[in-house]
Amino acid sequence: MGTSLFVPSALALILWTAAAAERPLPPPLPVLTGRGFTGVVFPAAQARGERIDQPEARDYWTPSPADVAEMESRLPSALVRQRHADDRLQGRSTGARRDLHVFRSHHIGQILDHLAAYRRQYVGIVVQGEKRLFVNCFRADPQQHASWRQHLVDVDDGGLDYWRIQYQVDRKRFMEIDINSDG
Repeated sequence: MGTSLFVPSALALILWTAAAAERPLPPPLPVLTGRGFTGVVFPAAQARGERIDQPEARDYWTPSPADVAEMESRLPSALVRQRHADDRLQGRSTGARRDLHVFRSHHIGQILDHLAAYRRQYVGIVVQGEKRLFVNCFRADPQQHASWRQHLVDVDDGGLDYWRIQYQVDRKRFMEIDINSDG
């Protein structure tokens, strides 16, 4: 009985994968470069069709190059502040919470050492009426993610090679960094 349920599911997955492979990719987005960063901005219309792991996002907007440059100019110091906060919290935490602060502090240090090596994907999201810049970052061989200029890179595990952060545009403030587990 379990097999009969599996076969249709497996067949549906195969058919869905084949249909997705036949869909033409959207044209590559133009590359935006600046001091220490390379990335692409996803227009709001294209972002709506992407799988963004941000369930609180209610709408999308298209970030300008100036929005990205402003955020990027603040990113290194925000990461340093987050690392220092995690260092301080390690001594005051126990168990899993302490492990999180140790993990993040260690990984943020390594991210800072190679910050320019990460490709970025910028998506404008709206959460509770507030404009945020969702930044998806990955450090990998561009051949591994050949369609990074067309679709968001979404990887399970991978450790410090894959991380995300949100920037509150009007407040000019970063939200907590989210780093993939080492798996």
